[in-house]
Amino acid sequence: MIRSRMITAVGAGLVAVLLACSKDEGPQSEVFTATLSGANEVPAKTTNATGTAKVTVNSDRTLTVDLAVTGLTASAGRSSRRPRSRER
Repeated sequence: MIRSRMITAVGAGLVAVLLACSKDEGPQSEVFTATLSGANEVPAKTTNATGTAKVTVNSDRTLTVDLAVTGLTASAGRSSRRPRSRER
């Protein structure tokens, strides 16, 4: 659950970065960083999981994403909240 929220937060950040980019700004890079923790959740969560995200919008309008997380455990569960399809 925390992992999916972290991924959602990073995804939302990427969308914000893309929307903030202007087409006519010339060759430059912008770097955006985020600290990921349970305390940043709404409502706050108690967890040992933490992370950092660094998103660079390169001068050629490509993205470089560095994501580091600790304290997560592997799970065989589904991260989607959609109901499972019924195959017949």
